[in-house]
Amino acid sequence: NPSVENINSNSSISTPYPVSYISVDFALGLLMFGRVYLLCRFIIFHSHLFLDTSTRSIGYLNKISIDYLFLIKVYLQQYPVSCLMSFFIIVFLIGSWCLRACNYTPTNEHMSMLNAMWLFIVTFLTVGYGDFAPSTYCGRTMASLIGLFGILITALVITVLTQKLLLNRWEKYVHSFVLNVELAKNRKMQAANVIKFALQVWILKKKNVSKSSIRYLRAQRNLFQSIHFLHEIKQKEGQQVDNCVDQIDVVSVQRNTSAQVRKNECLHVKLLISRVIYQGKYKMADINDTCIQLMRLINVDSSSQNERKNSLNTISLPSTKIVTIDSNVPNNKDIHPQNVYKNRNNGNTSFSKISHRLTIRKNLHKQLCIVTDIMCILGILGIILMMIENEITFSQVNDKDTIWSWSIKIVISSSTIILIGFIFRYHRLDLSLYAVNNSIEDYRIAITYKKIFLILLEILVCGIHPMPRSFPCCLSPSVENISSNSSTSNSSSSSSSSLSVLSTDVVLSFPMFARVYLLGRFIMFHSPLFPDISARSIGYLNRVSIDYVFLIKTYLQQWPTRCLTTLCIIIFFVGSWCIRACDYTPTKEHVSMLNAMWFFVVTFTTIGYGDFTPSTYCGRTIASIIGLFGILATALLITVLSQKLLMNRWEKYVHSFVLNVELAKKRKIQAANIIKFAFQVWHLKRKNVSLSSVLYLQAQRRLFQSIHSIHEIKQKQGRQVDNCVDQIDIISVQRNISAQTYEVSEQLKIMKVKIDKIEDKLVEMDININNTIKDMQKTLNILLDKISK
Repeated sequence: NPSVENINSNSSISTPYPVSYISVDFALGLLMFGRVYLLCRFIIFHSHLFLDTSTRSIGYLNKISIDYLFLIKVYLQQYPVSCLMSFFIIVFLIGSWCLRACNYTPTNEHMSMLNAMWLFIVTFLTVGYGDFAPSTYCGRTMASLIGLFGILITALVITVLTQKLLLNRWEKYVHSFVLNVELAKNRKMQAANVIKFALQVWILKKKNVSKSSIRYLRAQRNLFQSIHFLHEIKQKEGQQVDNCVDQIDVVSVQRNTSAQVRKNECLHVKLLISRVIYQGKYKMADINDTCIQLMRLINVDSSSQNERKNSLNTISLPSTKIVTIDSNVPNNKDIHPQNVYKNRNNGNTSFSKISHRLTIRKNLHKQLCIVTDIMCILGILGIILMMIENEITFSQVNDKDTIWSWSIKIVISSSTIILIGFIFRYHRLDLSLYAVNNSIEDYRIAITYKKIFLILLEILVCGIHPMPRSFPCCLSPSVENISSNSSTSNSSSSSSSSLSVLSTDVVLSFPMFARVYLLGRFIMFHSPLFPDISARSIGYLNRVSIDYVFLIKTYLQQWPTRCLTTLCIIIFFVGSWCIRACDYTPTKEHVSMLNAMWFFVVTFTTIGYGDFTPSTYCGRTIASIIGLFGILATALLITVLSQKLLMNRWEKYVHSFVLNVELAKKRKIQAANIIKFAFQVWHLKRKNVSLSSVLYLQAQRRLFQSIHSIHEIKQKQGRQVDNCVDQIDIISVQRNISAQTYEVSEQLKIMKVKIDKIEDKLVEMDININNTIKDMQKTLNILLDKISK
């Protein structure tokens, strides 16, 4: 009946669906999206990798199963853009339709498809503008799943981009070659500049130019800058070599070293064989008849023992003499007591200079610590007074100054002037310390344009503060009431304040939070790593500067929870107060601190429910900065957690040992099951049980399950061995092989020396034998002549 339909439609408009409402048909239809797995199976069976027999054989030999997970990794590596786009489109269409089916408008109608797509994108990107929100529990569940898919795809995109944007080893070699060419050019230029400015300094000294003159100081500064740049270029060249070395290079070095060890062992065996052959020749020369030698005589003088015989197939080597001369003594001079005394005095003088420099350095470091402490106290005190002054002003009508706020501004200005004075003192001591560390005579040589810019920037950061302007006049109570009433009426008449409303004191107060850097300098100077000479020496030898960045990395590695918690607490309070100072309610009052804290949390976690939004441009700027800090803190948290949750190599060994014990037990159990079920199948066959009977099929199924389980256990055992091998193990193997190679090379050197001595003795004996045979031949000729006569 049409009238009944109109009544139902009117009632549906007046009473919207409850939050827990869901259609039965939709609940059943939602499960049908699980059939998407059939698409995955279709892709598997139509993949050339799955059907290729050779690929499956290689995978089986390398203990890799060609399954869906392997294909996902392959396709993401081969076609990352196509895979991610396809996955996103499928999730986008399915998720949008599910949001349309789950959510309803106030008129009990389903959400339009375009609005559902917009809600999907807002949820997927974790933006949450608040113009659309899920209206049912089912919609909230779908929104949660879409948010998780958004995080998953974001992680996949980051992983794929990281792999694609990183240079491979060959690209690294090419890039390193190009950079090395540029660094070599820069190195030559800086070396020429060193020679040029050193010559300029020498000329100025020859002209007796004053050491405090501008020309001399400029020449010396240019000289030290060129030397500094030359050292930096050398460090960059060393870093280029380190950047090209990866795990594959370590493995290749290990293989080459192993091949070299085998080659040296073969050479060792050949030398032993040659030694045996030489000894055999010597023995045969004693046993054989001397007639053979008489037919191959070579005229050799008995006095010359440096020549080698062709019969022995040896090479003559020139004799070498090792002469050691004391470098401290001249060639044509004797050692005199005066020279010894002069050398001793020079040593004492250099030692006294070093001790004097160390004493000056220690005193300068103490003064820097004291100055840093005072600067940190003044900076934090100024921030606290600034917040108190602004809170007093916020409590007044139209943010007007009072006598108390004006007095606090006077104190802030005084502390700022003192702080700027200590900044000059700090940099004066810092330049003196730099001069002492680099053996510079005058600290003004170390003043560069970069240093001047940093000093001016620090003065600008610490100098901005809310300054006292006109002295506030005391108003009468009637005037105050009139002004308060007028302000109340104006606020009630105007529905919203302007976006550009902002107090001048608030604008000047925000830069004061930059003084927090003084706290970082305070931590640096009171860290046990910074003043420790041994730590700084080791860092210098390893090309690591013990600075603020190194200390941050050290503390994040040592105390990650404390560092992240402290950082988040500081950002939380500073950001909440900044939001309170920037945003206003519709009655032109500042937002309460609790609401500001809630807005900070919602923005920091990038949720954005929409119940609170920035009301001014300043508030939007602060909210943007807070969102960026939230992303940074999340990245730091993920990095620290990933490092802490990973097992180190010893934990891996223990865990692998426990797993190997468990896998060995399971392997024995499955081997026993194979024997058991194989005997059961054989027993059923002996009883002539039908092959299609339940007992026979059940026994065969258990047998094949046991065989499959034992194969899986073998694969897991192999993976346990691979999981324990990391880069440190490869490096240790390489070191052991290098030590073995060194030992073998030393043995080869000793063996070569012994063989050379044996060869020399054999040559000497051969010469003696030939001389003896010549003498005997002469004697025989003389006797034959006498007999013939």
